[in-house]
Amino acid sequence: MPERPSPAEDGDAAMAVRAVVALACHGDDAPGALARALRLLATVGRAAEARRLLDIAVRPGPGAVAESRRVLELARGLRGADGHGLSAVVPDRASAVRDACRPDHEGPDRAAPDRPRRSPADGPLWTWLVRALVAVDHFDEAEAVLTALGEEADRFGEDWSASLWHGHRAELMAAAGRLEEARAEAESSLRLAERSPSEHAVPARLVLARISTQCDDLATASEQLRRVEHMVPRVPAADRTRLDWALAQFHAASGRPAMMVRTLIDAEVRSSPDPLLFAEAHTAAATLVRQARQAGLGAEAEQAAAFARHIAERNPGVRSLRGGAEHAEGVLRDDATALHRAAELHRLAGRPLAAGNALEDAARVERGTGDGSRAVQLLESALDLYLDCGATRDTARAQKKLRRLGVHHVRRLGAGRPKSGWESLTSAELRVVRAIVDGRTNREAASVLFLSPHTVDSHLRRVFSKLDINSRVELTRHFFAHEAPVPAGAARSGSTS
Repeated sequence: MPERPSPAEDGDAAMAVRAVVALACHGDDAPGALARALRLLATVGRAAEARRLLDIAVRPGPGAVAESRRVLELARGLRGADGHGLSAVVPDRASAVRDACRPDHEGPDRAAPDRPRRSPADGPLWTWLVRALVAVDHFDEAEAVLTALGEEADRFGEDWSASLWHGHRAELMAAAGRLEEARAEAESSLRLAERSPSEHAVPARLVLARISTQCDDLATASEQLRRVEHMVPRVPAADRTRLDWALAQFHAASGRPAMMVRTLIDAEVRSSPDPLLFAEAHTAAATLVRQARQAGLGAEAEQAAAFARHIAERNPGVRSLRGGAEHAEGVLRDDATALHRAAELHRLAGRPLAAGNALEDAARVERGTGDGSRAVQLLESALDLYLDCGATRDTARAQKKLRRLGVHHVRRLGAGRPKSGWESLTSAELRVVRAIVDGRTNREAASVLFLSPHTVDSHLRRVFSKLDINSRVELTRHFFAHEAPVPAGAARSGSTS
């Protein structure tokens, strides 16, 4: 008789089933999104996690989450992925699969004898689905999964971690270049961390470290990295890969290119990074090449570009992975054409910061050929992307390069936004303020703005601090003193949540 799963494993399986159900019900491209996510996991050495997700996706009986047509599409998507037998599992079970998108879906079949077991070090299985969907550019699908899990959090009992949920939503926002929202989600995660194991706050801390580095706040970045390094024995291996990347970015921002490179790659001792790094951090290879060239580490530069090319070749349908490979190759060879292709691929994939980095590198190459006007155009395009994302360090760097090219009227981040008062409010904070002034509760504002209630709460905390106020009534007064009147008929009372 098979060993009965523990309550923790039951909870993890239930959440994973709900996550895959949410994905399967999301839209017509859900099977393709799942296939690409599983393919990526298999090709970066996470075949065990891919198998467990696949088992849930095609498990026969009332816990099944896809019909035969979808499963067969998934099998076709996995073939050729070098998925260590993943696609071979599908045909044997396809005939028994039923659709779980109907209202009477009953949840996981807890009696299934082949339930995948989870190692405690792996982390919850649903996080792998979210991470993989983000890595293959399926942001909407990842958002749908997170939303579904959040809405039914009470069903998952003690294994549910709101802190971990916010941390992974922060990762999603950061990947999409929505740094302000990513910071708010990460802050929400840390406020909830007391109710969860300390390692559940790791994704949020690493997001804050990377955003702080991008925003030239190295003191905050250093503090968050120090906290994560302190708990390394309890940190899942996949999060250690993210820690290495955050440390490498910190070293680069601190002017230590050789240390940055050797944090991830060291040709002399044959130290290589986890392939997951190049799947999740789509500018990692280009950054490594750039820093390696600066430090005179030619072998490491070649190796980084080769890693990115390998991951992209094994996942040909993922634009941002192709963009990452083109970007690394363009920096390595000073190839403007490859860099232009990289920028377009990143733009199409919905990754504005990566697109801006590629445009900035293309500007450098164009300037080297003597085409200063083209370099200016490219830098201005990159600057627009950086400004939209609120990437302070990238913005300042692009501005400095434009001034060197004789452009004196350069746009500034936030137009010199002050630190307090109405003019200090960001666009994201203003959207929350308008929703609250319209009479909505925090939860209602979260719904209409596609945010979580904790994120709305984070924005409001900062707004109240910047305006030095303590109530929604005061907030409404400030709003009418600085903004156009609310349209007739709209609620104007400061309701409480």
